[in-house]
Amino acid sequence: MRRKRILFGLVMALLASAAPAKAAPDDPYLVYVANRQVVKGNSQWPVILRADATTGALTELSRNGRQGNLFVHPYDLAIERSGSLIVADMGEFAPADPTPDGAIIRVNPRNGTQSLVSKGGALVDPAAVAVAPDGGLYVVENFGVGGVRSVIRIDPATGAQTTISMGEPLCNPFGIAFEPGGDLMVVDYGMLALRNVDCPDRPAGALLRIDRSTGQQTVLASGNLLRSPFGVAVERGGRILVANESRTASAAIVAVDPVTGEQSAVVRNTVSDLFRMPERIALAPDGRLLVTDFELADRFGGI
Repeated sequence: MRRKRILFGLVMALLASAAPAKAAPDDPYLVYVANRQVVKGNSQWPVILRADATTGALTELSRNGRQGNLFVHPYDLAIERSGSLIVADMGEFAPADPTPDGAIIRVNPRNGTQSLVSKGGALVDPAAVAVAPDGGLYVVENFGVGGVRSVIRIDPATGAQTTISMGEPLCNPFGIAFEPGGDLMVVDYGMLALRNVDCPDRPAGALLRIDRSTGQQTVLASGNLLRSPFGVAVERGGRILVANESRTASAAIVAVDPVTGEQSAVVRNTVSDLFRMPERIALAPDGRLLVTDFELADRFGGI
């Protein structure tokens, strides 16, 4: 009998003992991940897990049932300053079902209770979420109403949606993070045959900067070491880190200079490395990187 996956298609957020922005290098911390194993958008498997950063031990935090029934296809996580988890859930797959059924869900980190923040409207396939310093939730919409990709701000209290930026050069976005100055960094995957997505100007993917106040999009880096970029994180000093979800990329993790766009390999990707399909990145308080991998060594996913 084929064994069932324990971790599959992980997404990740990190919570230090102090507020994330003030965490000291030696602070203890927890890592949260979400299984997103689904079959055509529906499965009993979507679940939020908590990992001990020292031992790697996993504890189930929230799944559909007594804690709520809101999960369909959880795709990314972020942490509010209160410690609550914010989950971007894609709902059913688009374009097979382009109904705006995506959702932003809040999860209580103590008891796993799910509560709805916002659903539908501009949310068709929300693929990533980040929390702004003012508490606003910024969501990457990977499909968009009418197929127009966008970045949406969601009020964390009311769920009200405001489109910040939309249309090209956004093509196939999957990751989002804040720069120290307040601008947004969005990774664009490029061409994806599985979903018939074609980005002719940037088939290998790109890193975009979006001005929150104007919505202006600027391509900071594209091609070269970037191959199917999926996850993004920004160091306190401003250096941008990108994870390539590719078995054939020459670098699993790429650093991008925030001024020049120059790329350099942080972690190469050879046959002897553990990485197979790295997806999301989080920065631990001591500066080390935590990276989720869709397959990892045993093809069952991990960190």
